Amino acid sequence: MTLADIRSRVEAATPGPWLAVPAEDDTLVRRVHRDEQDRRVTSFIAQAFDSRSGEIEAEPNAVFIAASRTDVPLLLAVAEAAQALVDDWVVGDQPDGDKARDPNRCVLRDALAALEAGS
Repeated sequence: MTLADIRSRVEAATPGPWLAVPAEDDTLVRRVHRDEQDRRVTSFIAQAFDSRSGEIEAEPNAVFIAASRTDVPLLLAVAEAAQALVDDWVVGDQPDGDKARDPNRCVLRDALAALEAGS
């Protein structure tokens, strides 16, 4: 998984925002928007079910899925901005300089490298 892979999935997904709509024993994830004639249109995105055992509740999962449509693009923007900073540090800092040993920079650099490596 790379940032480019995530960006591709974000761009391919149905536009948001998405809403979690509780029903009797499930929760639907829907997109509600206006069409070209300003008519209200509801699109089905996903459905989450409560488990028979009661171990899984549909609503929290549906809320998570619905929120991901706006959360993931925001987190992706942060990761891309962080990647730009890391790229700038690598170009602008000498390997033996103080900035290169800054623990916060190292954590960020390593986290982004792990994401790009797919781990």
